[in-house]
Amino acid sequence: MSRSPKYSTVRASELIRERLEAERQARERKRKEEQERRAKAALERSRTAVTRQVEAATARCDALAKQSSTVSADLAGTRAALERARRAVGAAADDDEIAAAVRVLDEAERLRVTAAADVLRRSSRHAAGQLSAVRGLLSELDAEQRTRFAPVAARTVDEAVVLLANALDNGNIALFEQNIETLLTQVRAHHQEVTTRAAEHAEHVRTAKSTLDELRARVAGLSADAQAARIPLGELPVAGQVLDAIGTKLAAGRPVEAMELAVRLADRLDDLEEELDTAIERLSARREMLGSIIEALPALGFAVDQGSFVHGSDGSIGMEARRHSGEALMVVVQDDEAEEHRINYLRESGGPLEPRACTSLKSLAEELNSSLRRKGFTPGSVTWDEDGPRPAPGHRTAATTQERQLGGKP
Repeated sequence: MSRSPKYSTVRASELIRERLEAERQARERKRKEEQERRAKAALERSRTAVTRQVEAATARCDALAKQSSTVSADLAGTRAALERARRAVGAAADDDEIAAAVRVLDEAERLRVTAAADVLRRSSRHAAGQLSAVRGLLSELDAEQRTRFAPVAARTVDEAVVLLANALDNGNIALFEQNIETLLTQVRAHHQEVTTRAAEHAEHVRTAKSTLDELRARVAGLSADAQAARIPLGELPVAGQVLDAIGTKLAAGRPVEAMELAVRLADRLDDLEEELDTAIERLSARREMLGSIIEALPALGFAVDQGSFVHGSDGSIGMEARRHSGEALMVVVQDDEAEEHRINYLRESGGPLEPRACTSLKSLAEELNSSLRRKGFTPGSVTWDEDGPRPAPGHRTAATTQERQLGGKP
C-alpha cells in the first residue's frame, strides 16, 4: 500500500449538524419516554405493595377493636392515621410520596401497639390470658428482624416472658403481677422499634431495587444503541459489573451501600450517554462522508469491493475500491480534533511511489472531496505527510492500521 496517503480534514455543514442534533434529541426523547414508562410501572408496583400493607394493618386494628376491653377512643388515632396512609398511597405520584405514605403507616402501627398495651392493662383477663396476649403482640414481629434491628431488647423481652411464664407455672402470681406492667412497657417499645426500623429497611430495599432495575434498563438501552450504531461499548461493560456489585450488596441485606453505589453509577451513566450520543453523531457524519465518496467512485472508474468495509475500534470506517486495471484505492474516514473528521486516501503500490502516481492520487482525492462539498461537507485541502503540516499524533497509526486491515496484510 502507499506509504504516503493523502488526507483532508472535513467539517459538516450547519445543516447537517442540525439534522444530527435532531436525531440526538429524538434518541433522548425515546430514552426519556422509556424511563417515564418504567417509572410509572414501578410506582404502580409500589402502590400495590403498600396498599396491601395498609389493608393488613387495618385488619389488625379491626381485630383489636373486637376485644371486650376496647373502646372506640382507643383506636381513634390509629384509624385516622390509617386513613391518611390510605389516601397518601392512593395519591402518590413518585417514590418520595410513597415513602411518605409508608411513614404514616408506621405511625398508625405505633399507635395501635400503644392502644393494645392500654387495652391489655385494663382487661379482666387472668394472668395466663395476659401472657398469651403479650406473646401475641410479639408474634406479629418477624423473629429475624427482632434480633437484627433490636437484639438487646429482643433478648431482654424474651427473658422477661420466660420469667413470667415460669412464675405462672409455679403459682407465683405475686411475682407475675409485679412484673407484667414492666413487660408490657418493654414489649410496646420493642414492637415499635422493630416495626419502625424494619419499615425503614424495607423502604431502603424498595428504593434500591427500583433504582437497580432502572439502571439495568438504562445500561441495556445504551448498549443496544451502541451496538446498533456499531460504536465501541467503552465503559458500558464495566457498568454491567457495577450493576452486579449493587445486586450483591442488596442480596446481602445492605441496601444503603447498594444505593450509594447506584447513585455514583447513575451519575456516570449520564456522562456515558452524552459521550455515546456524541460518538453516534460523529460516526453518522463519517458514514455520510464515506457514502458520498462511494457514490462518486463509479464515475471515476472505480467499483467498490462490498466485502472490504471495515469498522475500526476507534470509530474509523473504511472500504476498498478497484479499477478494471487492478489499481486499488482505499478510503478511511476517522475522527479528528474538535468538530473535524479526517479522510485518508491510500493506493496500492508495489514499491516507492513515482511522483506522477502521487500527483494522480492527489487529483483523485480532490475529485472525491468535490463530491463531499456537494453533500454539504467542507473538506480542507488535500495534503500528505511530506507536504504541509503533519497530522496530529496517532493519525498516521490509525490510517496504517486500516490500510493493513483493508489490504489483508499483517
